[in-house]
Amino acid sequence: MDPVSILYGEIFNHDISFNYYLIGNYLLLTSVIWNKNTSEIKYSLLVVGIFFLILIYTINFSINDHLLIIIIIQTMLLLAFLKTFIVEYAFNSKLNYFYLALVFYILTIISKFLIVLIGFVDATAFFHFTTIVQILFGLYFSFYRENKPGKIV
Repeated sequence: MDPVSILYGEIFNHDISFNYYLIGNYLLLTSVIWNKNTSEIKYSLLVVGIFFLILIYTINFSINDHLLIIIIIQTMLLLAFLKTFIVEYAFNSKLNYFYLALVFYILTIISKFLIVLIGFVDATAFFHFTTIVQILFGLYFSFYRENKPGKIV
C-alpha cells in the first residue's frame, strides 16, 4: 500500500486498499483480453469497467465481497490463459512452459484468496507455502517471457 492511500485512510477513516487491488485486477483482465476481441466487446468491456469503478467507490463492500470479486476476476484470467495454453498445445503440439507456469501461478493466487474467504483456522502455513511458490514463479518469469518462452517440449 502506498503512502497516499494510508494518508487517505487515516484522514477519512476509509480503507481503499481493496479498491486498488480490484482496479488493478480489472486492468490486468482488460489488458489480457483487449487485443483478442472485436471493437463491440472492447466497448462493452469499457462500459462495464466504468460501471465497475463507480460501483466500487460508491458502495461500501465488505471484505468478503471484495475477495469474491477478486476471485471472479482471477478466475476469468485463469480461463483466458488456460484457453491460450490449450489452443497453442492443440494446434502446435508443443507444451509452452510459460503458459503452464502462468496457469499454476494464477491457481495459487485463487487458492490463497479462497482460503482467506473460507476462513481456515490456521492459514499461516498455507500462506507461507503459497508465497514461497509465488516467489519461485516470479523468478521463473524473470528469466522467461512469452515471446522468449525458454524450453518448449
